[in-house]
Amino acid sequence: MFKEGANWRWADRDIIVGQRSSLPEIVQTIGRLLRDVVGKKHVEVYQLLPFAFDQTDKRRTRENLNDI
Repeated sequence: MFKEGANWRWADRDIIVGQRSSLPEIVQTIGRLLRDVVGKKHVEVYQLLPFAFDQTDKRRTRENLNDI
């Protein structure tokens, strides 16, 4: 939900839903977590990827991972 103009320096966790096509957008999103706040010791970033692993078709699984 936090995109342009977000400035909540106490944030310590980011959940990215889906694939992002812009590397600068991902870097900016994660960078917002790295703002200094007294007591903040670590940050966490999760990215939920929009596909399931198909163990029976290794070629398709490899292509999906490469696309992400």
